[in-house]
Amino acid sequence: MENRNNLKILLCIIAVCIAAAGGFYAGRNTAGSQKSDTGSAAQKDSDTEPNELQLLNREAVSHMSDEGNTILVIGHKSPDSDTVCSAIAYARLLNLLGYTAEPRITMPVNNETKYILEQAGAETPEILESAAGETIFLVDHS
Repeated sequence: MENRNNLKILLCIIAVCIAAAGGFYAGRNTAGSQKSDTGSAAQKDSDTEPNELQLLNREAVSHMSDEGNTILVIGHKSPDSDTVCSAIAYARLLNLLGYTAEPRITMPVNNETKYILEQAGAETPEILESAAGETIFLVDHS
């Protein structure tokens, strides 16, 4: 029964990450769809086209596998349970998509996160000592 609950937790985490990845890969800015209909036709056309940042993101992702490096998936500097679990789940997703990815953290996890990882049967990711020369994918950032 415990393994079944762990599997449910892991599947929920993966589902959330897949939804987030879908939004990222789609490259759509949802704020653009909330604008009023009073804008000019040129402005409406530019709202449907990817902006410069979205194009840069797509370009970076499209070349991740060309570099041959392991992608390190990392959250924010204070690794709470959602950032650690997001890094683990997204690294697994990238591995399923054919990339080589590993989750990392910036500092030791707190007791709550340690407990959650133990209950889920997941290992605590290694601490990233230096990001110099590494391919990094950020999760759980605002």
